[in-house]
Amino acid sequence: MTHSDAIIPKIHTYPVEDIAIGQMLALAQATNVTFAYADGHLIARYGSGYWESWPAVRTVLEEIGLPAIEAYFRRHGPEERLLLSSAA
Repeated sequence: MTHSDAIIPKIHTYPVEDIAIGQMLALAQATNVTFAYADGHLIARYGSGYWESWPAVRTVLEEIGLPAIEAYFRRHGPEERLLLSSAA
């Protein structure tokens, strides 16, 4: 059994919206942009990296919307977010 086979049953217990947000955050991280949620605020951290990819990632994150992304962080702790992003 591969790692991805082991997570598939757990992933399917989450709403598809949460899986999509997790995947998009993983894609953003691949461009060296990470997100955190602290004191009721979504925080984006930018590192040097693959800026050619960032406009596309930003467009999708804007379509998802800040309220949905913040709600995602409130609903899921670090372990769940790692699981949801691993589907990417």
